[in-house]
Amino acid sequence: MAKNETVAQAAQSTSGVQENTQTLNVGGKLYDLGQLSEQARQLVVNIQAAEYELGELSRKTAIAQTAHAAYMNALNEVLPAPLADGATDAADKPAAEEKPAVTEKKPTTRRKK
Repeated sequence: MAKNETVAQAAQSTSGVQENTQTLNVGGKLYDLGQLSEQARQLVVNIQAAEYELGELSRKTAIAQTAHAAYMNALNEVLPAPLADGATDAADKPAAEEKPAVTEKKPTTRRKK
């Protein structure tokens, strides 16, 4: 199957091959759907179902990203002034690099002369 080409798109009627023949385009090669084995037909159906689900997930992801951005904008409008100017956004730092909010001062020892 050619890149970015879905089975659903490829399974449409194609003029010039045969009248009223549905074809499948896989890797630039046309196949007569009527000549496919039952296993091949089931695989085409499974691919179409997977492509449908991917589309649904893509739409849901877009909705969630839009909602996330709206919530972040709303939060920024109601937050009080930050504790320090020029501080980097904690959300931009990986969790492993976060430093504790309060640091303890280690006792110092003096060397004897």
